[in-house]
Amino acid sequence: MSLRDILAATDKPLSNGDMQVIEVLLANPQRAVFMPASEVASRASVHESTVTRLAQKLGFAGYPQMRESLREDALATGGLSSRIVDAASSRRHELRALVQNDADALLQLPAYVSQDELTRAAEMIFAARTVFMTGNPYAYPVRAYLERRLRRYGVQVVGLPDSDYEASELLQTMRDGDLLITFAFRRPPSRLSKLLALTHGRGARSLVIADVVGMQLRPSPTQIIAAPRGSDDVFRTPIVPMMIVYALQLSLLHVDPHRCTEALDQLDDVMALLDAEGPANLYTNYVAQEILGDGVGERS
Repeated sequence: MSLRDILAATDKPLSNGDMQVIEVLLANPQRAVFMPASEVASRASVHESTVTRLAQKLGFAGYPQMRESLREDALATGGLSSRIVDAASSRRHELRALVQNDADALLQLPAYVSQDELTRAAEMIFAARTVFMTGNPYAYPVRAYLERRLRRYGVQVVGLPDSDYEASELLQTMRDGDLLITFAFRRPPSRLSKLLALTHGRGARSLVIADVVGMQLRPSPTQIIAAPRGSDDVFRTPIVPMMIVYALQLSLLHVDPHRCTEALDQLDDVMALLDAEGPANLYTNYVAQEILGDGVGERS
């Protein structure tokens, strides 16, 4: 059983020091399987005893046994090039297999994410003064889509850059009532634990959208929405998390249709003022006819 699977299954509370050790081990399992406990501790900026205690907390006799479990993680994450070659050399590259894998994952999505969870997330978004957004680099297309949709609904969104220095300049304005949204695909972003500590320390709330069910995060976020992206450990598309974002977008429309309509009308006004070229606003009619009822969404 891989270390990642063991971490997902454990219910033991993990300290910040534990999370720093885990980050070092899972950041590069191929290298970590050869690291002594002293090197892991040095890289994680913790005492060596923290590494040993983590191993025992997870049910291992000691660090050497925990390190052995990393071998499965190392094989599963053998580097980008080897994963791509593995996928291309198998029949998984065929369109039928790719579609079937994503279709199965989509059909299972309601078993992992309920409408109540989506409604709760939508209410947190609309209650926020400012929404800060970050995530893994390869989650950017999904994150960028949600950013644009939230702005269309009048939500103030701040996208955090990868640079910690530039992100710090933006995060200094975080206050009570704000919200942090993070996309965590395959593994938590390296700075997530620090971002969660900052967020909760300032009285803000947090939402994590993940593709690993049971992902342990410390401090715990206010809410986690998690669903697997398919059974293929080598190649996964963003279709499942994108569907979550689409569902969240519709939940926003249903939670506060009047606010959405007003924001979309204001967007139309600004676009007309600037002679902006773009597709017509398809959501105004949807909100007016399907949610508010005919005529209710028209301007007074």
